[in-house]
Amino acid sequence: MPIPPEIAIDKVGDPRKDWVEVFVGPCSVTTFTGAKIPTDGRKYHADGTVHFNCGLSLPARFIIDTSGFDFIVLSSVIVFYHDLWYHYDEEALATALGRKKDDLLPFTWTPDRELDYWCPAPYPMQFDPNHMEEQWKKTPKWWEQESNEEKA
Repeated sequence: MPIPPEIAIDKVGDPRKDWVEVFVGPCSVTTFTGAKIPTDGRKYHADGTVHFNCGLSLPARFIIDTSGFDFIVLSSVIVFYHDLWYHYDEEALATALGRKKDDLLPFTWTPDRELDYWCPAPYPMQFDPNHMEEQWKKTPKWWEQESNEEKA
């Protein structure tokens, strides 16, 4: 069941492009204004996009925990569809989208504000060494860039 609109209007609001907050204490957050979300061991509350396995992408809000490699806190992931917020794995979301729940997962995700990490978005739903290995193969390495510059 989606988050009831009367609760969502006060507690969640609408998606806000490029919105990021950083947790600065056990019970407080502040607006984060950096160009990139640093991988500094803190938690960030951010808007972005969830890209479902079936090819559908929706605006989303989630917590990014930079103290490990999963980054996204799955229990915090909500997506916005037809003016309602849904938890990413709700049966009601699959029904609203006219899909089976299994068609949606696994998903990848992209924060609106770039994560300061060597591997570019989108990121996997959970840490996947194979995904990272594929990204590593595609990512230009600093030592390769230097050797190419020397040849030029």
